[in-house]
This record gives sequence, structure tokens and C-alpha cells, in this order.
Amino acid sequence: MNLLEISAHEFEKFESRSKYGNFFQSAERAAFRKNFGWDTYLLGLKDGDSLLAACELNIQNGWALVQLGPILDYKNEKLFDTFLDKLKKYCITKNVVSLEVYPPVVLNLRDSTGKITESFNLEPLKKIFKKLNFTYFGETTEISRVVNRWMVVKDLKNIHNKDELRASYKPSVRNKLRRFESDLKVEKITEKSDLPSLLLALNDSDKKNGVVSRKLDYFEKIFDAFGKKAEFYVIKKRDDNAVVAGGLITFHKNEVVDFTSGVVQKYKKYNGTTVFLDYAMQRAVEEHIPRFNFYGIEGTFEHNPLLEFKSGFRGVFVEEYLGGFEIIFDKKRYRLNHFKSSVFNFLRKIKYKIKS
Repeated sequence: MNLLEISAHEFEKFESRSKYGNFFQSAERAAFRKNFGWDTYLLGLKDGDSLLAACELNIQNGWALVQLGPILDYKNEKLFDTFLDKLKKYCITKNVVSLEVYPPVVLNLRDSTGKITESFNLEPLKKIFKKLNFTYFGETTEISRVVNRWMVVKDLKNIHNKDELRASYKPSVRNKLRRFESDLKVEKITEKSDLPSLLLALNDSDKKNGVVSRKLDYFEKIFDAFGKKAEFYVIKKRDDNAVVAGGLITFHKNEVVDFTSGVVQKYKKYNGTTVFLDYAMQRAVEEHIPRFNFYGIEGTFEHNPLLEFKSGFRGVFVEEYLGGFEIIFDKKRYRLNHFKSSVFNFLRKIKYKIKS
């Protein structure tokens, strides 16, 4: 078996057919990363002409990253062992400093109260990582900008239309929609030049939450790379056209993802985010996509407003993923890179606070 670079078409065909396929491991995501200066590689493990496993590998400043990959049959431990070993060797040929891998496997399924409803034995995977000298980041609870361990998901398989969708919500959510949707309108952004209107909502939410906002070019690059597989929306007041909320959803055969959403604080009484998410799930139902991923939350179940809000759409459950593993190839360069990154992030936060 050989680990080779494969075409975007071959990669997409394989990834989209796997139950482990996801938007992090997509040809569009690779194009997006490339637009930000990453070196991106679509790799496939082949036995003759048969493609057995694949992953999108991203490298920047010596940091190699596999997000929610590789894509393969995780019941086949020997196949995973072989792939991971060959991936290590491939990274060494690229002179990388470190490699992080976040496999797309769920450790626990939980209900919205945190109660475990199903657990999976992932010790064999941990042992393979350990054998190959990877270090486990552990069962973290914080929200990560790399890969979230905790995601809230709503199953849509038995929902066929808008009425059935809304009937699945809690009464409080249905009441909000009835009260405010006549005052609001949902507008899809079809021109890249209109993206600044979306940032009004996103940046206002980030400011409230003390988060450093992503810049316009970030969303412009998503617009270019994802094409029809990303949809941008703003929620506006009908009377004066003021932006109330907005968001971005991405489409994959396996799920629609609430990539990001936000609300303009002075209009939060209109519950624009609720209107947006309802519309986003309608789009998933229209496209016959089996689930809606509300994306990341903190892995805590007490005093978690974000989880409480998402739970209002009822029928949601929490996926707790295994998490990340890291191997360091060059400790000296690794320490230097982390020092530079720490200084950059510190200065970035200081600059953000001054602007705020």
C-alpha cells in the first residue's frame, strides 16, 4: 500500500461516500486553506488501484494539521495503523515541525443535559497513536478554533417539510418565530461585495463575547472556495432594512453546518439568530440532508447559555469527539513557533481591546 497525492475529484468522490466525510475534509476546504497560504495536500492510501483511505493535510510554518480526518473504516484498526504510520513518514519528507490529527470519531453521545446515551470503545485507536509516539491532548472541554470536541446536532432524517420541522421545536421557540418573523426577512447574499452587511452582525456578537473577529477577506475566501456549498444570509427588518442578524452555513452530503452566526445587539429582541437557524434547517430539509450541525459548544452542561439556546430546537444531541493527538518532530523549532504564536496572539488581543 502506498500513500499518494490524489486529485480533488478522486478525493471528493471517496470522502463524500464515507459516513466519516465532513466539510473539514473536503476539496473546497482545501482550496480555502490554500487561499490563506497553507500548503494543502489531498492524500490517498492505495492498494493497487483501490483507494482505501484519504485525508486533507494542511501545512503552514512547519505545522501539519489533519482536521476531522483521515477518512477511512475505523473498524479496520490495521488500516488506520498503516495510514497513520505512512502519514508520519510523509510529513517528515515535508520537513514539518509537528503533526496534529483529530480523527472524526465520536467518544460519547449525550443528551442536552449531558447524560451519556451511548459510548464507544476508542482505546484501540488511542493505543495506535501511542505506539506511533503521538501525545493525546486529552478530554478537553473548551471551544477550539482548530477542531471542536463537542458539537450539537439535530437529526432531520424523519422531517420532510417546514411544518414538521417547526413542530419539533420547543413551544418557546415556535412562539418567538410567530412573534417576530413577520417583522423580519431573510436575504441570501449572492454577491461577494455584499458580505460587509453580514459582518455587522458577526462582529457585534464577537465584541459582546470578547472574541477577536475574523476579517472580511476570511469570508471572501470562503465565498470563492466553497461556491454553492456555502450560503451567506442576513436577517433584516422589513420596515427600515436594518441588519438584525446573519450567518453562514456550509453544505455537505452528510450534514449542513452552522459555520457561524451572530446578532446585532441593539436588535437582539427580534431573535434574529432563531429566525436564521430555522431558515438554515429548512434549507437542509429541502436538500434532503440528514442532519444539522449547530457546531461547537463548551463541554459543560451547567450554566451553558449556548447549549440551552440550541436545545430549544429540540431533538438535538451532543457528540463528544475523541479529540486531538500530536507528534513533535523538531522540539527546538516547535518551541520557537509556539513562542512566536503566543506573542502574535497577545498583540492581536491587545489591538482588539484598543479598538473596542
